[in-house]
Amino acid sequence: MGLPRLLLLTAGHAIEEIAASHGDFDRWFGSAFKDLATLSVVRVCDGEPLPASLEGVDGVVISGSPASVTEWEPWMRATAEFIRRCADVDLPLLGVCFGHQLLGQALGGQVLPNPVGREIGTVDVVLTKDGAVDPVLGPLVPGFRIQATHVDSVVDLPPGAVVLAQTTLEKHAAIRVGRNLYGVQFHPEMGAALIKRYISHRAKIIDGERGPGTADRVYANVTETRAGETLLKRFITEVVVPYKASGRGETPRKGNRASRPREQSTYQEHFTVADDGQPIFFNEVGHGTPPLLLCDGVGCDQYAWKYVVEQMKDHHHIIRWNYPGHGRTPPPRGWPQMESNRLAVEGLADDAIKVLDAAGVEKAVLCGHSLGVQVALETWHRHKDRVSALILVCGSYGRPLRTFHGRTTMEHALPAIKAAFNLIPRVTRGIWKRTVDSELAYQVAVRLEVNGALVKRRDFSPYFRHLAQVDPLLFVEMVAHANAHTAEDWLHTVDVPALVVAGEKDTFTPAHLSHRMQAVIPHAEILTVPAGTHTAPIEIPELVTLRMEKFLLERLGKDRRASNGAAPRGNGLAARA
Repeated sequence: MGLPRLLLLTAGHAIEEIAASHGDFDRWFGSAFKDLATLSVVRVCDGEPLPASLEGVDGVVISGSPASVTEWEPWMRATAEFIRRCADVDLPLLGVCFGHQLLGQALGGQVLPNPVGREIGTVDVVLTKDGAVDPVLGPLVPGFRIQATHVDSVVDLPPGAVVLAQTTLEKHAAIRVGRNLYGVQFHPEMGAALIKRYISHRAKIIDGERGPGTADRVYANVTETRAGETLLKRFITEVVVPYKASGRGETPRKGNRASRPREQSTYQEHFTVADDGQPIFFNEVGHGTPPLLLCDGVGCDQYAWKYVVEQMKDHHHIIRWNYPGHGRTPPPRGWPQMESNRLAVEGLADDAIKVLDAAGVEKAVLCGHSLGVQVALETWHRHKDRVSALILVCGSYGRPLRTFHGRTTMEHALPAIKAAFNLIPRVTRGIWKRTVDSELAYQVAVRLEVNGALVKRRDFSPYFRHLAQVDPLLFVEMVAHANAHTAEDWLHTVDVPALVVAGEKDTFTPAHLSHRMQAVIPHAEILTVPAGTHTAPIEIPELVTLRMEKFLLERLGKDRRASNGAAPRGNGLAARA
């Protein structure tokens, strides 16, 4: 059968003076895998192209790096896409240190500086219960010593990840995702001589972080160990060789969302990755075409779409997602110290396309509620080839604060509100959390803002619970961005079927805005919900969902009948990488 073929992705270079005597990363791994596998090297950190096909690759190893996943670069984005390709076909992969972090980030986890500080030297690794029975780490039970040097950590695991090992300073020292994807926060390819050189090179930094004399103590504690050799050998014999023998190649595994037909209504949760490297949470349910991408209002976590999902999932592939800082999607990287375009409507539109890519959907009907109307319109404007139709529910085409409650008061007050929120953020957050999710807030809303006679408490209460978890500074920032955005100049150029839904009594985005949208968008249709407010989709859900179905059948009926519930024409992650 021959030796398995490994692809080594080098994510950086060794320190120059160390490379002069010990060689670079490819040499270290070449020695470690000698007689175990044939090694092909791609220096991704230098921009070398990743292979277009995984054919002929039996396993992948990603090296460490002096770079940081927290400082996202284009080559990291390309490598993260490649990791997801490997995950889609269950291709064996071992991420080492930086490679471990990139694996975690690519599959939906989060990488940040280790809150307990730098870990360097020979460290004691203890296996978890899962690690003790793992085919790669299990023989090293109950633990082992190995070399490590890192500052960043996978602080939040990707979905489905299993922790195999821990150290005193690193609770995710080794993880496994699925059967064949491994990440280790230590360096199995390093020996004692190498780690000593790293400690000496960083002695001043170590002493500055941990106190004088720390580097000397860490250096003195270094010992030679065979654990790394054992781990790498077992990764080959227990993971890569069985994969090679199976002959699976690049055939997607069962459940690969990038190419699967959606023939069942099973609810599934996933993460994809935004351009700044942060994960975006989304979920899927249902089958059939056209697929629907549901876009929320600011501060919302899918509550407005409850009945749309319940009543339409048997006929449509439905995708819902969380904006940055909402639900399970974290805020943008570096925010609030650094501004982020991902909080603007344009950034949200680009995130929407990332979600469609991850769900394997080429074109979708974009359904927006409140702020989601602007997101849906902007997504069409920026990515016309990805949108088959628009359903715009209880929202504005732009600058919503100019018409909030029929006045411009809130637009004029917003700068002062934003300044006050930023002046004392800790106090603001505490007051926000206590006030928003309270009986008083609910009672005020059902008496003054929504139709209390129509809306059910169990349908509306989730809005307050989620809003209380949203950072008020982020909320106000997104509102400001929404108020700076308008589609008015190009609304008349929308060239896909559009249905506009208005709440007759909507005070947040008054019905006249919806009627203007319908008048300006060519051939758009409109539904005005009698007595409906800003929450019309959960006040009279039967009317809204039936009108949506009628619209889709009449305007996209040919596409729908031809597809007959088959897989979307998506090329997904596996084909777009």
